[in-house]
Amino acid sequence: MLKDYVKKVYTPQEEQRNLEMERQQAFFDEAGLENTDAKKLRASIMSSAETIAAKTEQIENVRIRKSRKTDWDEYVDAPRRWGRALHHSEIIARLRRLIPGLHVQPAMQANRLSLYIWDRNEKFEAKTGGTVFLAWMEKGWSPEYEIDIVNDVKVAIGQKRGWRTVLQRMICRRDMTTFVPTSVVTEEQALAEFGYPTNGPTSSNYREALYKFRNTSPERAKLQHEIMQSAQKYMR
Repeated sequence: MLKDYVKKVYTPQEEQRNLEMERQQAFFDEAGLENTDAKKLRASIMSSAETIAAKTEQIENVRIRKSRKTDWDEYVDAPRRWGRALHHSEIIARLRRLIPGLHVQPAMQANRLSLYIWDRNEKFEAKTGGTVFLAWMEKGWSPEYEIDIVNDVKVAIGQKRGWRTVLQRMICRRDMTTFVPTSVVTEEQALAEFGYPTNGPTSSNYREALYKFRNTSPERAKLQHEIMQSAQKYMR
């Protein structure tokens, strides 16, 4: 008789929720995360539907990486890329020691935060001075390195941003007219506050990005930007 009390018909909303839970569980299984770790992450990770809607550009980046087998394997190796995980409260506390005027507010996307600073020299339409967007970050626990999230058939459905990527956005900034560096955090400051990158080879992409920024002149950076813009127009 117990089977008579088992719910067999679900509303469309319940079916969607069950599907999302199955997809999340598939991700945790692939990542090798279980029990308390999975419960901790479940609260902060975006659903696949939200990710697809909000991260189309990132998904395209994932697909580009997938064409490079070695790089793709690196980005989907979730257990390795979690490295030294940090909660958003700890990340923000450390960033504020480096950027006293840092402003944090909820992002347009669920379970994410947007980071801003006030720049009195920045031009905004008919005035000078205003908030400048720096980067977005995950709310809750963040891996050290960015993770590509795929479904059970290895199709990209989004990304989990690593806190090293947030640091990279703070460091690798340029004026989009002169292409002169406009870092709000230096490599030395990031190293002193957050420590050395962990997990050896897994940190290679982060180190490579900083090396490229450090050793690229404004003239070279402008040329590379123009080439990229031309290539994107051609692809359209």
